Amino acid sequence: SILSFKNGAGRETHFRVLETDGAKPVTLVTDADGKTTQVKDILDVKPETIESMTVLKSEQAKMIYGDEYGDLKDGVILINLKKNEQKEQTTQE
Repeated sequence: SILSFKNGAGRETHFRVLETDGAKPVTLVTDADGKTTQVKDILDVKPETIESMTVLKSEQAKMIYGDEYGDLKDGVILINLKKNEQKEQTTQE
């Protein structure tokens, strides 16, 4: 999967999410109100709504989220949305 968007400076940014050996990280989206929602696929998030992204490896993800979002052995991609974009951010699971 490839996620592409332009940042505030007009530069285009590309993220490639590779799944190896069937591994698939959990994708969590946090809106401006701090509400976190799990999405089925990173491509469900509209790139223009993204403020920032953080990748958490499995142990770090488990320490933060425990088992709230299932098995986090493949890590977490945490996406924070822009404040003015939260209403139209994703196709939710």
